[in-house]
Amino acid sequence: MALASLIIGIVAAVASASIILAVVSWIPAIVGLILGFKAKGNIAASGGMKSGAGMATTGIVLSVIALVLAVLVIVLAVIDMM
Repeated sequence: MALASLIIGIVAAVASASIILAVVSWIPAIVGLILGFKAKGNIAASGGMKSGAGMATTGIVLSVIALVLAVLVIVLAVIDMM
């Protein structure tokens, strides 16, 4: 799950930089957040048997960045249309 969170976070962050894709980039960003937090919980519950906490954290951070960028791009696009 940590790797999936990382990959989805990267995809969401890249997609949110585009005006066209920013409208839907919040969907993978939320999925990346959910997977990242679930992965961190699984890793913590494993008692050191599982690794990947760094990937999960990076996926969470990238997903948050993607959400912020998507909102920013959408707001700027709306302001530009006025």
